[in-house]
Amino acid sequence: MTEKITFIELDLNRCSNRYGVVGDYADPEGDVSYPNVTNYMPSPFDPSGWYGAIYEGDIYESVTLPNPSGQSFVGRFEQVGTDQLIMADTQTPNNSIPILNGEKACLAIIYKAVNTNPLALRFRFADSQGLGQDWRYDIQSGLPIGGGTTEQRITSLEFGFTLLEVSFIWDRDDSEAYGQIFMWDSQVSGAAPIGSQIYVQAAFFGKADDWPAQYYAGGALFNNSLAPIPVYDAVPQLDQPDTDFPYVTIGEDVHTTIDTDTELMNSVSITVHVWSRYNGRSETKNIQGLIYNALHRANLTYAGYKFVTITQAQSQTMMDADGHTRHGVQTFNLMIEEL
Repeated sequence: MTEKITFIELDLNRCSNRYGVVGDYADPEGDVSYPNVTNYMPSPFDPSGWYGAIYEGDIYESVTLPNPSGQSFVGRFEQVGTDQLIMADTQTPNNSIPILNGEKACLAIIYKAVNTNPLALRFRFADSQGLGQDWRYDIQSGLPIGGGTTEQRITSLEFGFTLLEVSFIWDRDDSEAYGQIFMWDSQVSGAAPIGSQIYVQAAFFGKADDWPAQYYAGGALFNNSLAPIPVYDAVPQLDQPDTDFPYVTIGEDVHTTIDTDTELMNSVSITVHVWSRYNGRSETKNIQGLIYNALHRANLTYAGYKFVTITQAQSQTMMDADGHTRHGVQTFNLMIEEL
């Protein structure tokens, strides 16, 4: 499951045009760290010492770039060959962790996309025999694209970076565990498309009872402007349009009655819109990722109703007709029983 560390407060009891805000905001000045746990990832805050920078034949360079790791630089990896690119790996050198059946192993990294190639990140937990457990994440859509029985936490940070933490309950007798983080193709199972690039920092692999990463701002989520994202039913008059972006609107809905002899059931399809003036798609995609984490397979409650299911059906982004407003559209399907 993917842990929700933010939510959209849909206040159905309030007759207000403003539904709430995305996120829980605090002082944005802070660094990602992994306190109170042992990090087995070699040079976790210097990607030039990672496996992919030393052993792989693809392109690596250290780039001075603002980022939330506490370092002044990040690593830039670029796929140039047809083999899978392992960026971070504890198997070479041999930095395995001793682990018992039932203990939790965690992988983590912060990243920022450089271009728009169909790129994914692949997280792999492996034992000494090479048997592994995978989870993959599409960084363009901000959605999981497959994997096994892992749990994930996805946190949007400042400067357009995202923190991904993935955990796996060790379920085998082999007492050694390795961790690997790959560049991957989000559309096929294999190496990322040639030319794919990504900025990365702050890698982690180790054991942790809870999520290993801490952020100085308390794990709060930020958009690119580091301001709360309003969610509206009806958008008020915007005095300064360029500075009042981004925002979210609750859009069209379709209700279908599907009663049975014993149950009063409704199928509901509802659309959520994201509006952004950020130069690029990353802000829209990040907000859509927050909305997905908040609503997809969420356990919603409301007096007199039972939410049987809520799932995201589709997501897309587009340029609005004005030529400079990014428009994201997500559709969620709900099955609701009247009690």
